[in-house]
Parts: sequence; C-alpha cells; structure tokens
Amino acid sequence: MLAGHSKNEIDYQEAALKRILDEHEGFSIEMLSVPVLGAMFFMNYIRVTAIPLVFRMGGLFSTALDRNDTWDTQLDWAEIGENIKRKWIDRGGILDDLADNPFMALYENNMWAHCEEIFQYDARDPRHLASLEPMFIEFSIAALEKCMEPFSATDARLRKIVSPLMGHYNQWQKRISEAFDEGRAADTGMYCDEVDFDFSKVEPELKEKLDGLADALSWTEDGPPS
Repeated sequence: MLAGHSKNEIDYQEAALKRILDEHEGFSIEMLSVPVLGAMFFMNYIRVTAIPLVFRMGGLFSTALDRNDTWDTQLDWAEIGENIKRKWIDRGGILDDLADNPFMALYENNMWAHCEEIFQYDARDPRHLASLEPMFIEFSIAALEKCMEPFSATDARLRKIVSPLMGHYNQWQKRISEAFDEGRAADTGMYCDEVDFDFSKVEPELKEKLDGLADALSWTEDGPPS
C-alpha cells in the first residue's frame, strides 16, 4: 500500500517500486484495477469492515477444517471447500464471497499447515440458517473421504459419527469421565456427549455417502478396518 501527501509523492513512490521490481524480476498486483478486489480493499484495509462483518453479532461466519497436515493436503482442502461453497452460493444458502476464501497458515518451519474454508452468512436470512447444518455435514464427509478427521470433532453431533472411525476414542473419554466425575459436575459437552444430526435437511446421496464411510472405516473389537 502506498500513501503520500501529494500526487508527486505517490508518483515518486510508484517509480521507485517499479524500479525495485524490475531489478529483482518481480511483479506488482494492482488490486484497485481488479473488479471486486478494489472495493474489498477499501472495505477491509481502510474501513476495516471485515472484522465486524465476521465477528460481531449480526455479521456471522463459520469455517470448515480438515486435519492440520502438509501444505499440499491443505491446498487440496481449499479447492474442495471452494467447490462445496460454490454450490451453496448458487442456491442462495450463504453470502457470495467469490467462493475462494480460505484462511491458510504454515507452522513448524513450513512442515505443517492449516486451512480453514471460511463461509459467511446472514443470521437474519432463514435460508442461510437452514444451510449451516447440511454444509457442516458435507464438509465433514469431505474430510473423512481424505482419511482426515474434521477439525470440529469436539461437536457432539460429529463426535458420535467420527469416534467409531478413530478407534472409539470417545468410549475411553466416557470411562474416564465416569470414573472421576460420576455425578457429571463438569461440562462433558466438549469431550463426551453425543447427539444426532438433523439429517432431514441433508441430500439423500450425502447421507448415503456418510453411511458408506462409516461402514468402511469403523473399528471393530478386533481393531481398525482392514
């Protein structure tokens, strides 16, 4: 971002920047000349509209994650998420953010990566609220198809599904809870409780795909699936 007190100062800065780019064989992304991006630039960096849009009441978002893993797997997740989002944008189920809107980060000297597929919705729109649970299920299926646990496995609905696919870890959590907290004074919602999804809003083929993954990947008394 260039800022100056006069046009001459901006012209000087642009000339200096172009010289630096030429010397180092770089290129400049002229954001203001790109439709949509120019407006988003002022919204997000000048007016800082993105923060209240996302985090304040009345302007809400959600995010879908797979397991943190290598960078290439997270690039795949970004593409998968974009395709899922485009379908729901076309249906009017979420806000149109051009679909390609992942938050990605590298950790541990670039050996480990993170990707969240962000989608925004209007809490006042019944269509958007009705889309949230089916989208959550669809993203969860996409993660399981990659042999990755969805990162939101602390959700009691999802835990009931993924625990049998991950060595029935939830059963051990329940035993520990019963041993140390028989009266359940602690809030077990984040690590023990299980509730059912509302599959009435989910496309039948997605429910069938989820059932197929459960059959194929569930652990038995003998151990993991072969």
